[in-house]
Amino acid sequence: MAQSETNNGNYRKVKTGIPGLDTLFFGGLHLHHYSTNVEEAGIVASRNQEGIVIALRGPRGVNKTMLAVQMMHGLTKNIHEFRKDKLGIPIVYSLNKRADNLENMLLNFVLSRIIENMSGLWREHIAEHGNSSVFCDFLFDTSLPFVFQKDGAGDDSVLPDNISTGLDSFIRNNIITYNPRTGALHLRRSRPGDDTRNMLCRRRHDTLSGYADDLRLGCQYPALLKGEFFKVNVNTFGDENYGTKERQPVYGYFESNNVQKLSNFIDYLNGLQGKFLSCIVLEGFSDLSNDDLSKVEINSLEQTLRKSALISIIVFDKRTKNIETNADIVIDMRRSFSAQEEYTYNELQITKSIFQESVLGWHQYKNKSTGIEVYPSIHKLLHERNFYVNNRRLDSLLEIDYPQYMEIALQNGATFENDITGLSLYERYIKEKTDLKEEILEDLCREDPMTDCGNAQLLTERLLMSRIMPAFNGVPLQTQVSPVTAIIGNPNTLKGYLASLRTIDRCLSGKNTLSILLDRDERVIRNFFRFPIKGLGKEHQKLIRNCYSHIFVHLLRMGCISAEELFYNLKERLAYFPNSGRGMRIVMDNLHNIDVCFPFIKSQSLFVPTLINFCREKDMELDVICDKSSSMAGTLCLLADNVLCLDRDSNNPDHITIYVEKSSMLNFGKWQYRIDLENLIGLFRLPGTGEGKGLVVDGTKLNCEAVHRIGSTKNFWRQKYNVFSDK
Repeated sequence: MAQSETNNGNYRKVKTGIPGLDTLFFGGLHLHHYSTNVEEAGIVASRNQEGIVIALRGPRGVNKTMLAVQMMHGLTKNIHEFRKDKLGIPIVYSLNKRADNLENMLLNFVLSRIIENMSGLWREHIAEHGNSSVFCDFLFDTSLPFVFQKDGAGDDSVLPDNISTGLDSFIRNNIITYNPRTGALHLRRSRPGDDTRNMLCRRRHDTLSGYADDLRLGCQYPALLKGEFFKVNVNTFGDENYGTKERQPVYGYFESNNVQKLSNFIDYLNGLQGKFLSCIVLEGFSDLSNDDLSKVEINSLEQTLRKSALISIIVFDKRTKNIETNADIVIDMRRSFSAQEEYTYNELQITKSIFQESVLGWHQYKNKSTGIEVYPSIHKLLHERNFYVNNRRLDSLLEIDYPQYMEIALQNGATFENDITGLSLYERYIKEKTDLKEEILEDLCREDPMTDCGNAQLLTERLLMSRIMPAFNGVPLQTQVSPVTAIIGNPNTLKGYLASLRTIDRCLSGKNTLSILLDRDERVIRNFFRFPIKGLGKEHQKLIRNCYSHIFVHLLRMGCISAEELFYNLKERLAYFPNSGRGMRIVMDNLHNIDVCFPFIKSQSLFVPTLINFCREKDMELDVICDKSSSMAGTLCLLADNVLCLDRDSNNPDHITIYVEKSSMLNFGKWQYRIDLENLIGLFRLPGTGEGKGLVVDGTKLNCEAVHRIGSTKNFWRQKYNVFSDK
């Protein structure tokens, strides 16, 4: 099974389809009552064949139904990978909502997510197929003439001549987008809002089941859409097996009151006689009066659901907080308000979880066109690394255990398969274990060779920090630590220029860099990435073009976004890179902008530690640019591996002083440095033939007395500037 996990071959974990929620359950829901052995034996009416019940609770308006429907889709899609032919059609049953509204809610988030993936995760796949409309022909009615009114008065949309033959590529390049309100594709235009004047074609069906019928009839579809569409009974009952019978509406559904509707539904489930559905969503209890709600036997209802479906989701209102429930999982949802920022946001909490490990605490979420996004709390991100620490190990410092060896070896390109000598990774570890101990001892006693402070090599290593660890038999003695570097200074002290030099130095070696820009104007965003090396000619164009191919941008606009949302979206962005971004670089531009543009992130005292922890966990190098006056500067300097402090002479704008306050290359931090440069701009040049891949110091512009050992950087930190006075 591709996406599900197994435990001893018997138990399954299934994903909800909501990445943040799956994270809170450490990878998905554990179906502790489902066993492969039971399935093979055909035993149905037994304890082992009972499903689990999930209860969603919260007040009106917190998107409980959206969460339930989205979970139903993700869980059913995942369940169908291993048991589609043995389960009945999933049901979404509401006591107070129309079927067409629920169908529209379900289909819109599925289509929106597909369109988003076409311009994101699936970009390369679509590009390989050239100008085609494989996706759009299946999802939308492209056989009819476009609704688009080409001569619409006052409209700024222009229909490309070849659009009908390459709709997929137009979506890939964000020229076309899907609007859930109209259920159609629209051509983007400069002003907001969509109407018939920029509408292209409507979706082929108005229900998820309609697309499932197309698949059943043999309609061609892209492989990436496998599992997205299946039959769902919404406010209707159908064939218990995954067959082709027409669905029948509940008798007297619209004439019945809510109590009768619920009774009819329970009677239907009891009539299944041991046949199992994949998933059930039951909602609408908020329309029951207090008297009617008190008459509902919740425990009996839950027991009926257990015997009817693998997973059942019941949506309650806040009144059921006082009602005892035997649900396996209880998720509470609420709306919170920040009085200081006058901002309202939603949160959820896994209040109860039986036989299922989960993350405690409240976690923010948002409802978007692509469905609900859950942002695990920042504490979850900090605790993730605890799973890799063995505090009970009694080995000495010279010992390297197999998990350490495995992490180091895999990080450097080794595999579990046998090498050319026929040895597996574990066998190599056993063979090299004794020699590694001696090599580690030698490394611990090694003198730091970087003590000469008057040459270009030291300047390059202290500013660009490109030194690598010694290796044993091609495997470094310890994990290649991707350092965290803080670049601190007053405004206009060339902090960004130094960061650009470091980025170019890494990109010359083929290392990807993601630059996180905090509230920058996207219209002039390329101004921040002008090439920092002077004296370039046509012979350098290929090298420069290759550098820029490794630089990417992640732009955040100001507002009340939380630290959790930032990390969630950063993870989503890193998913576009090979190996989910592991081993690449992150540059956080102008961290001090958080003080004035991102109040929720500023109030999260663990943001900087979590950012550093996040990058270390993914083996990513991190550069952070920050003003000395920022509230986060102290924390950043305390936790960073390298700290570079920049100062500029007001009387001589070309003169730059750089303090190397901390350096991960120095044993015991024995030296601090002050580097006096008459001009940082132009000091480095591109490498020539035989000079390696990184930047090289231009010896003609280097003063041999530029680097000095110092005992403290107190003068830098004590110097205060007030831009509104002469002091």
